[in-house]
Amino acid sequence: MRRRVSGKLSGFGVLDSGCGRSIIGEETLHDFEKMWEERGLPKPAWIPETNHFHYGSGEQETIRFAVKILVVLGTKSGTIRAAAVKGRAPLLISRQAL
Repeated sequence: MRRRVSGKLSGFGVLDSGCGRSIIGEETLHDFEKMWEERGLPKPAWIPETNHFHYGSGEQETIRFAVKILVVLGTKSGTIRAAAVKGRAPLLISRQAL
């Protein structure tokens, strides 16, 4: 089920075969957490983890946390481990997670 949060659709991920590591923006993650809470689902645990990202724009970012995100595809469910980056980046699902 889709839900609008601050004018944005949340609860979806984007398959990104060029992404070497799954990521999600911290603001997007908070939107997901609100949705999970409304449905009585547990919030994911923040896992201490250091990752270094180099974006196409030349920008670099070091992040210190990742989360295990509950995902459901049809009747199957599982988790995706995603690095929590700053901002409102969508959930980008990496090659490895595919």
